[in-house]
Amino acid sequence: MAPETVGVYAARVPFGAMAVGGAMDRTIPLAPVAAFVQPPHIDDAVSLLAAAPVAVMGIGFTSSAYVTGADAEKELIDRLQSRSAGIPVVSTCAAAVDALGVLGAERVAVVDPPWFDDELDRLGAEYFSSQGFEVVSHAACDLPSNQRSINPSELYEWILAHTPGSSQAVFVVATAFGVSVSSLRSRRSWHGRS
Repeated sequence: MAPETVGVYAARVPFGAMAVGGAMDRTIPLAPVAAFVQPPHIDDAVSLLAAAPVAVMGIGFTSSAYVTGADAEKELIDRLQSRSAGIPVVSTCAAAVDALGVLGAERVAVVDPPWFDDELDRLGAEYFSSQGFEVVSHAACDLPSNQRSINPSELYEWILAHTPGSSQAVFVVATAFGVSVSSLRSRRSWHGRS
């Protein structure tokens, strides 16, 4: 999705709920999600990326903020900022809150991936509620619980069928979805919403 003038660099961090080859249980347990943002692995990844020619670093792990909460997410960003050689560090949920604010959205529908269980889904709704949003709906989408099996058009259709008309924005959770935003954006007609 990045234009030719934008370079993308990555550093992976071990995730305790994922086996070799990317195999996971049908839903992810909360303990490895919380552990993901603890030192030393994520801190080391930021230090490695600080040596690359990057303008900003993003943490692509939405569920960690769900589990730890907004205050801990801010503490994480502050901690990682101290390892980034002055390069700004952003996180998924905090960035989503900022983006929703820029859009002026107050009523949000949250679409979680199928590997989020009821507890993680509930924590996500609480996260956005704690940031001042009215969460009009939240649910894990009823699609295959395999990151490689998510089809953008099926996700789009699920969102259309399950998003209340009262929502002003839809936040599709989980950077591991692998869904191209442009493929969703190309179908601008959200029953009168865009």
